[in-house]
Amino acid sequence: MDAADSALRAAFSADRALMLWSSGIVTFGLVWQMGLLWWASRGGQSKRDTAGLIVASLLVLAGIACVATFGSQASDDAAGLIRASDERVAASNAAAEAERAKAAEALKQLAGLTRDAMIAVQRTAELENQAAQAKREADTARLEAERLRTALLPAEQQLTDSKLALERIHNQLNWREISPEGERRLAGVLAGGSGRVTILWIDNDAEALNLAIVLSQAFVLTNRQAGARQWILKGDPTFNSRALLRGLFVPGPDNDSVQSVRKAFDAAGLDYTTDDAPGVARPADADVMIVVGTKPLPF
Repeated sequence: MDAADSALRAAFSADRALMLWSSGIVTFGLVWQMGLLWWASRGGQSKRDTAGLIVASLLVLAGIACVATFGSQASDDAAGLIRASDERVAASNAAAEAERAKAAEALKQLAGLTRDAMIAVQRTAELENQAAQAKREADTARLEAERLRTALLPAEQQLTDSKLALERIHNQLNWREISPEGERRLAGVLAGGSGRVTILWIDNDAEALNLAIVLSQAFVLTNRQAGARQWILKGDPTFNSRALLRGLFVPGPDNDSVQSVRKAFDAAGLDYTTDDAPGVARPADADVMIVVGTKPLPF
């Protein structure tokens, strides 16, 4: 309640109280008048009674005037209170309408959020179904891949065996060679020895001839580096129809020249045997005999 309402209520209370007092005065004047009139009707009227009657009439008139004045003011005060009350009611209604509008907007937003939440839940369910389907498909693919892997194991083994066989064939087809480092080591060890060397190889075997040439070049290189003929070379093709010679032979006797050649072959990483070559006789003028047979089979 504001100050204006308090003032209106105070004025209304005061005017109402004055109106009540004025009504009491009117009532008192009327009662007095009636008493005087009754007394006059009994023949006992005097000047004093006449004056009292006049005073009572004036009191009645004054009371009526006060009632009219204060009643009008009380009515105006009441109208002001009613008007202020109506204004407050209107303001309250406007505020309530604004709150209702806010509530409606909030409900609308809540409905939108609820709809979005339902859509999100539905989308989540769809994604979960898709994920489950993808997992089932992945499991099926994994089982199929496992089945295929199991079915391909024999083929993989065959492929491995084929690769090994192909590698063996490739190795068999490749000619025997000495690496540059092997040639350097071979010449380095041969530089510490000397003697007469005969290199024999299988006739009509180009691969054996190539290896014999490579070995002879190592002896020639050693002589060139030493500036002397430490090693005297002789080369002869040989063919043995009774036995197939495979590999490299450096047979005895175990003299110094043979030991030097064997050490040189070891340093170069060459595979050889010290056994006698079947059917091959040592030349009488050779300190060392090297027999180059057909390339050994890889298996």
